[in-house]
Amino acid sequence: ERFRAKKYRLSYDIILEAGKSICPPVPDTFVSAWSFPVDYFSFYCNQLSSERIYPQDGQLCYTAGQRTRVIAVAWEYTTFITHTMPMTKVDKSTVGTIDILSKEAVAKFLRCMHEWYVEPLGDEFGKTIQGFFYDEPELCYDFPYTEELPEAFLKRFGYPLEDILPELLGWKFRSALVSGASSRLVSDSSAGAQLCKYMADYEAVWTDLLARNFYGQIQEWCHAHGLLSVG
Repeated sequence: ERFRAKKYRLSYDIILEAGKSICPPVPDTFVSAWSFPVDYFSFYCNQLSSERIYPQDGQLCYTAGQRTRVIAVAWEYTTFITHTMPMTKVDKSTVGTIDILSKEAVAKFLRCMHEWYVEPLGDEFGKTIQGFFYDEPELCYDFPYTEELPEAFLKRFGYPLEDILPELLGWKFRSALVSGASSRLVSDSSAGAQLCKYMADYEAVWTDLLARNFYGQIQEWCHAHGLLSVG
């Protein structure tokens, strides 16, 4: 189960008027939650501070001191390109896309899909068998997740990924992200530029994991066995 592909998602995205409260349950796969002061048009009030919301007793309780947008992020297994075996119930499919950001998941993929051929066909590697082909491996969603991503992000950029995810997902999914710094979520270019920087940092880390853990591992295995890696 832990080898399945995963992504971040918006768990809650709620506008609260001053004095109003919420106390929803914390999702099992909760990541982080923040509150962002907003004006009547739901633009950030940049002169006011955002605030992280921490779970207490299994709930995310918060009372707004002014008009506020509360955004919480969790992660989930992705159902993209999920195949169900004939003997498996439709609502309990067990075969799906692997987590190609995960070194451990891709290592198991190599054991199951590549090393199976070594004993019966290994003598033909590099001769009759020239390589392995992959049909369009991809991450077709905006916020991929894997267990090692937060630690890799902190190590590379020095600040926690959890601190920016609610703002990024709120900006991306509810504000129709467009080129440049324009966004309904922010009302000035400096705030938009900062969001663009956060997004670039996030993309730099997950694309690096993809390059090393998926393409890199497979390429190393294929080259060690005298094969090409094509996809």
